[in-house]
Amino acid sequence: MRAAGPDSDLVATTKWGEIYRDIGVKPVINAAGNIAVLGGPPVSPVVRAAMDTADEAFAPLEKLQERAGALIAQMLGVEGTYLSAGAGAAIVLSTEACMAGAGQRKIHQVPDVTGINNRFLLQKRQRHLVDRCLTLAGGQIVEFGDDDGTTEEQLESALGSCTAAVYCRIDEGHLDARILTLRQVIRIAHRRSVPVIVDAADQVFPIENLSKYARWGADLVAYGGMHFGAPDTTGLLVGSRDMIRKATIYGQVRHAACRREIIGLVVALREWLAMDHEARLADLERRGQVVCRHLSGIPGVRASLVSATAGSSANSVRIEVDPVETRRTAAEVVRLLKDGDPAIWTTHVNGMMTVRVNQLAPGQDEIVGRRLSAVFRA
Repeated sequence: MRAAGPDSDLVATTKWGEIYRDIGVKPVINAAGNIAVLGGPPVSPVVRAAMDTADEAFAPLEKLQERAGALIAQMLGVEGTYLSAGAGAAIVLSTEACMAGAGQRKIHQVPDVTGINNRFLLQKRQRHLVDRCLTLAGGQIVEFGDDDGTTEEQLESALGSCTAAVYCRIDEGHLDARILTLRQVIRIAHRRSVPVIVDAADQVFPIENLSKYARWGADLVAYGGMHFGAPDTTGLLVGSRDMIRKATIYGQVRHAACRREIIGLVVALREWLAMDHEARLADLERRGQVVCRHLSGIPGVRASLVSATAGSSANSVRIEVDPVETRRTAAEVVRLLKDGDPAIWTTHVNGMMTVRVNQLAPGQDEIVGRRLSAVFRA
């Protein structure tokens, strides 16, 4: 049954989400940000038009990859790039490049890793679901450090004859002072001639982040295309000329993007690099203030804006929930929003809600604010 109220009326009288409802799927207002489980953000009209134009003709993918990769490398000022089918695919290609290199026999051997160095080191405090990508081509994850942190000596001890690479995740918005920095890892690993793979999937802002880690010496750095406006099925691998060459060999037979996605990524990246990010962030701040205004004065609720100054490209609203005063936990509020109509997806961690405004369509900031206010005041 459709819930009564102005927001449900708005949805009922428009075609919003109709294509999903027609096949029995409830559409969602995305206040959770760039998350893969919602399929990624829509591309800009310019990117969509370029992808449609790309459909008008075929092109040899190997040559298209070569030219697009060279163009993006020039745009970013790096040695090499490769366009993959998502950031996860870029990590898989990185593991294959580090394990098997360019040897023809090994190319066809993986994921059989007999006689191949296949151990990938990562700091225990950096474990994440995405690191399973290291195992898809036959890699073995080896943790170093412990729950309390990591020392340089622990990395030195973990490096061995079977080590294929050291893997690092980057999140500049949430730096962990108890683990080794990327620069420390690069220095120690390269001293033993061991390459370093970096998962920087959403670290696309400031725009210097798209080349910074490679300039620091990281051998292969994986980004998710959806975080800078490309199709959500695309990824970008940035790195040294030699390692990109090796990754390309594997990408030619698997984990490659299609021709329209390649064109979409090139155009989206060009837009992202030329964008007025001050204006973009100012607009996101305005949307966040709309949400905060609806929550002002509610007992037990404190909403504040969080600006995207490093790492991820999106502003957000952080909502502290006092379960005693509100008679709701953050988790309960997230569930009620998701179960409503229209469904609104948000996130929560450790009793704190987060509303990300970068994927809200015009007017949806008001809907989200009103719904939050109604839930807390009920």
